[in-house]
Amino acid sequence: MAGAYRPGIDIVLGYGPYEKHPGFLNKVIRFETFHSALQYLSYALAGHPYMGVGRNLSYKKELFLQHKGFASISHIPGGDDDLFISKASTRSNTTIMIDPDAHTMSVPKKHGQPGSVKNQALQYIEVL
Repeated sequence: MAGAYRPGIDIVLGYGPYEKHPGFLNKVIRFETFHSALQYLSYALAGHPYMGVGRNLSYKKELFLQHKGFASISHIPGGDDDLFISKASTRSNTTIMIDPDAHTMSVPKKHGQPGSVKNQALQYIEVL
């Protein structure tokens, strides 16, 4: 991720896929993750960054402090990564890093575990 920084770049968006495991749910999780990344990375390339995934994004401390961190969104229980990137990113201060060496591979939660798809869906519903 650090290799993508150059003068004027304050935010680097990356890709964070999930490990491949047997089962239909894993296929759905991996497809949704890929589809979402395709969208937010493409929009960033087109000059319209609007979100990033917290497990693989980077921003400069100065930018974070300039926007007073998460202060304006601290009352919202989820989505702080998306909301901060939406607020702080511009066409000129954001780039992407899609080199496979920069991917952050994640282990998907199993059904019923804290952080599982079902529990994450319930968390997002609570935010709405």
